[in-house]
Amino acid sequence: MALKSLEDFTNQATTEVNSEKPIKITYNDTTRECNSDEYDVIIKNRAQAYYDEYRYDYVQSREQSYGKIGDQLDLLYKDIVAGKVDATGEFAKNIKKVKDDNPKPS
Repeated sequence: MALKSLEDFTNQATTEVNSEKPIKITYNDTTRECNSDEYDVIIKNRAQAYYDEYRYDYVQSREQSYGKIGDQLDLLYKDIVAGKVDATGEFAKNIKKVKDDNPKPS
């Protein structure tokens, strides 16, 4: 998978915001369309949010997939007792599966 850049998400956000125009804001009971600088801020913030989600969503997925720390320690203990503190143990297999199922964007 090719790594997406912030610029890719800025292009996406620009297209979206342009299709949503006019965007209105209300301040002190006055409603008006955003000016150019405000549109730029909306695009920048939206692009950054998309980029952050893209770059860090895998972390949350991994955390959920690893399971409880007690269960991980139990797997590790069983591997120690079985003399399998290497890549053939269940603990290592479990960690590898989680990482394979939830790859870090590269």
